[in-house]
Amino acid sequence: IRINSNYTGEEPVQFELFNLNGQLVTTQKVTTAQEYNLPTSALPPGMYVLHIKAGSSYQTRKLVKMH
Repeated sequence: IRINSNYTGEEPVQFELFNLNGQLVTTQKVTTAQEYNLPTSALPPGMYVLHIKAGSSYQTRKLVKMH
């Protein structure tokens, strides 16, 4: 998954990817940058929930992996 961001804070960005059973399947903490790559090639197709925490900002996104 490629994620583009305009976050300019100094704190690291934390990504957590969960399957629909609520199990954490991958996590990644990165230093601030404009583009992030979250590896998903080892994951089976299906629906996932991505939590993104950057400083005091928190976002949740739904994802569908097709292949």
